[in-house]
Amino acid sequence: FGEHATVCKKGGASISRHNVVRDTRYRIAGQSGLVARMEEKELLPDSERRPADVFVLNWSLGKSLCIDVAVVTGRDPMGIASKEKDKRRLNLVDCENAGYAFEPFVLDSYGRMGLSALRVVNKLAFAYAETHEIYVGIAKSRIRGIIMQAMIRSQSGIIIDRVWKL
Repeated sequence: FGEHATVCKKGGASISRHNVVRDTRYRIAGQSGLVARMEEKELLPDSERRPADVFVLNWSLGKSLCIDVAVVTGRDPMGIASKEKDKRRLNLVDCENAGYAFEPFVLDSYGRMGLSALRVVNKLAFAYAETHEIYVGIAKSRIRGIIMQAMIRSQSGIIIDRVWKL
């Protein structure tokens, strides 16, 4: 029951996991002294698509960053890389043309992060460290820990709900 609950899409579990990661990313950006918005609309001209679950203003070199969050199954060893590739194909060019940076923030149901997610965490750690007056290495560990705790809580809740329904 536990492993299946980490990947099941029934009953909104995958949306719940996505939203927990999105909300956590948003809060961490704010705790780092950055201005962020969730589910920002109308970022891309002439498009209804929203390439940013979290939109961070003035991320780097005057560009704002669109972060598109996804949580994939931990059973598929290529799941993270595949989802990152899909998200880049869908959003990267449009975001760049609109003047934004784009990074997919993909992790699996076991908490492993993709290369893009790790890049975002590493860069975010500098701002977080400065705001909290801690070492960057500690900031990286803390950010990853916060995200992992949020995932564990979410997945534990999903597992408990399913057990009680039996």
